[in-house]
Amino acid sequence: MSKNQTNKTQYVLKLLREESVDKNLFEDNTHEKIAESISRLITTEEKRISIGLEGPWGSRKSTIISILKRKLKETTLSILLIQFDAWAHEGDPLRRIFLLRFGRIFPILV
Repeated sequence: MSKNQTNKTQYVLKLLREESVDKNLFEDNTHEKIAESISRLITTEEKRISIGLEGPWGSRKSTIISILKRKLKETTLSILLIQFDAWAHEGDPLRRIFLLRFGRIFPILV
């Protein structure tokens, strides 16, 4: 392109947002089935448990959590669900960040 020519190409940018939904948008209801299995595990297990969802960015882990929250609210049980987004703290000392967040939820009374 010469100095006298101007670039008239316009680019349209589209932002990808990190948003979860609380319903399954796939025909086979994969995320609904996963959330249902986790809900059944949580509501039938007698001892306290920790569950982690692992997967690449965009694999809809947050959507599964949103569906799971909805399912757990439908029960009569009192269940504490702590959601920790490790991706949001990538590069941070993960154990320290998790304990700080946990401490905000359950402050230690001295």
